[in-house]
Amino acid sequence: MKWRYPVLIFGGLCCSAWGFIYRPFPMPGEEPLLDLLLYHTPNFYIWVVRWYYVAPAVAVVVGGLIINTVYHVWFEKMEDHLPSYKVLPDWPLSPKKDAGPGIVVGEVHHPVKAVEIPNPKWLVIPERGLYTGVAIFGAVGSGKTSACMHPFAQQILSWQAKEPKLRAAALVLEVKGDFCHDIRKILADAGREDDYIELGMDGRWQWNPLSATWLDSYSLAYTVSSLLNQLFGKGKEPFWQQAYTNLVRWIIELYRVLPDQWVTLRQVYHCAIDKELFEAKIKAAEAYVRQRREGTIVMDGKDYLPNMHSLKDWKWRENVEEATCRTALNPALEARLEQLNIKYEIEWSESMVGEEIRHRVEAVNRWYQHDWGMIDNKIRSSIVEGISVFLSIFDLPDVARVFCPPKPKEQAPAQHVKDDPDDPHSFVPPGLGLKVRQSLPPLDELIESGKVLALNMPAGTNPALSRAVGVMLKNAWLQSLLRRPALFICDEYQSFASVGEDDPSGDEKSFALTRQCRCIPIVAT
Repeated sequence: MKWRYPVLIFGGLCCSAWGFIYRPFPMPGEEPLLDLLLYHTPNFYIWVVRWYYVAPAVAVVVGGLIINTVYHVWFEKMEDHLPSYKVLPDWPLSPKKDAGPGIVVGEVHHPVKAVEIPNPKWLVIPERGLYTGVAIFGAVGSGKTSACMHPFAQQILSWQAKEPKLRAAALVLEVKGDFCHDIRKILADAGREDDYIELGMDGRWQWNPLSATWLDSYSLAYTVSSLLNQLFGKGKEPFWQQAYTNLVRWIIELYRVLPDQWVTLRQVYHCAIDKELFEAKIKAAEAYVRQRREGTIVMDGKDYLPNMHSLKDWKWRENVEEATCRTALNPALEARLEQLNIKYEIEWSESMVGEEIRHRVEAVNRWYQHDWGMIDNKIRSSIVEGISVFLSIFDLPDVARVFCPPKPKEQAPAQHVKDDPDDPHSFVPPGLGLKVRQSLPPLDELIESGKVLALNMPAGTNPALSRAVGVMLKNAWLQSLLRRPALFICDEYQSFASVGEDDPSGDEKSFALTRQCRCIPIVAT
C-alpha cells in the first residue's frame, strides 16, 4: 500500500532521533581508535559521525522494504484464495406494480483495481436505459449467452410475472437451438410456461410472413428484395433490386384483391415463374370485380301492374315521371321475369369498396401490360431467376406447411394459445405421419397478451431459410409493438441484422422508433 513508505521513513527518523538523544557519538578521549582516526583523517571522521546517526533510519527503511517485498511475493496472493465476506445492499429491483423493469448487471467493487471490497454496490440499468438497447460483444465462447443473455432474460421475463396485463412479451431469435429451451425453463421457473410459443419446422404453429395486412404491398416486397440482396450479395446496379421489388409488390397486390385476400411466398413464387398463372389470376380478379358491381332491374310500369302479385317478394320503387319500377338485381328475380316473359333492363353501379377494388385491379393489369410486358424477355427471365433463387425455398413441402399455410378459417384468441408438444390434439393419429398445425395468432395479439415467441430454427440445417424467416419475423414483430413492455432478445445477432443507410427497414431505424413503444432490445454478437 502507498501508506507503508511514509511510515517506514518516519520510523527511521524516530530511531535516529532516539539514538541522537540517548546514545550520542563518543566524545574525543573516550575511544582511542576514534581519536587516532580524528587526528589523521578528520574528513573521514565527520562521515563516520554522520553515518552513526543515519544508520538506524536506513536499517529501519531497508528492513521494512525487505519485509514488504516478502509479503507481496509470498503472502499477498494467498489472501486472494481466502474467502471474502461481502455486504451487499438489498436487491435494487422492486416488485411493486408501479416500478418499471430493470436489469442488474453485477456488483460494483474497486473503481480501478480488479479486487473485491467489503461493501460493494449493485450496477443497475433502469427502465429508461433499457429502451435504448443493450449490446453484448465478445469472442466465440467468451460467455455472452451464459453471463449476460440468461440473467438479463430471466430478470425481465420474471418482472411482474403474476400480472397478465403488465408482464413483458418477447421475441427470441437464435441460431443454435438451445437458447430457446433455456427461455422456456426461465418462463417455467417464473410461472409463465403457458406464455411460451415456439415456431419451428417441427412445431405445431404455422406463420405466413405476408399475412401482415396493415403493411402495404411495397413494404413487404422491399423486405423480400432486401433479404435477397443480403443473402446473395448486392450488385452495383440498383435496377435489379427495384425490379425484384416491383415484381413481388404487384403479385402481392394482385392476390390481395382476390376474394380470399391471402398471399404466401409460395404463391408469389408460382406466379412469378408461371406466366399463364399470372394472367389467369388477373382474369379472376377482373371477374371478381364484375361480380361486386351492383345492378338495378328496371321494367315498365305497365308490365309491373298485371304481375304485382307474382313480384311481391321484392321491394319495388316506382318512378312516376318515367313510368318505371326499380329494384335491386337478384338472380331469383331474373329467373321469375324470364318465366313471366317480362322485358327488363339492368343498370350497373359500383359501391365505394367495389370501385376501389376495380381501380387496384386496373393498376395491376396496367403494370402487367405496359411495364412488365414491355421488358425484354432476357431481362425479364433474369429478374424471375433472381427472385426464384430465394423464393424457391418456400416451395418445398415441409417449408410450405409451416410458412405458407392456407388462410385460417378461425383465428384462435391469443389468451388461449399454449405451446404444448405433448398435447394429443396437436397430432394426427398414428399412420398419417403429419402434425396438425395451427395458424399463429396475429403478432399484435401475442404482444398484447404477453406471449413469448421463440424462433427455433438452427442455422446448421438451412442457413438461408433460418436467416430469411428470422429477419421477416423480426421486422413484423417490431412493427406490431404496442404500448406495453416487450423484450427483443437475439443471440448471434449478426445472423439476423438488417441495417443500411438505404434500407428503410434497417434495425437502427426500427430500434430508434420502437423506443416509444417500450421495446427492450438485447442482442449479442
